[in-house]
Amino acid sequence: MPRKSFPESRLPEDKPPKRGEIVPGKGKTPLYILAWRLLPRNLVSGPRGGSHISLHDDFVLRWANNVRANPADHILQRPAVVSFFGGLKDDHVYFVAASNNEDPENYDPKDLEYARNALPKIQQWIADEIDVEAGLRWYRRG
Repeated sequence: MPRKSFPESRLPEDKPPKRGEIVPGKGKTPLYILAWRLLPRNLVSGPRGGSHISLHDDFVLRWANNVRANPADHILQRPAVVSFFGGLKDDHVYFVAASNNEDPENYDPKDLEYARNALPKIQQWIADEIDVEAGLRWYRRG
């Protein structure tokens, strides 16, 4: 069965099955990422600039600094910034905190704080209109 038999997105607390797990009546579970979905034009450029690569590098560096300041007592999933996750017409960037490549049931919601505190700032002219937390969901690949 096609991956479209799985929802395009899910609430953060509605964890998907692990990637590849067979779900009766639906088939093999596709890749999901737990991420904030934002438009790049609404973000303040970081020290490395505003390109997608720069957004990734700045996000991961801020995340690593957060982990160093408050080390976790378990292994964390490494964050990333992903473009075109929903397909070639997807203009958003996704600030990834986790994926279902690892069993989502083992993901500790407290680990979100490392990534949340590493998110870039929103442009001042649009900050009042954007609810960053509303963009936090499990997103299905394509």
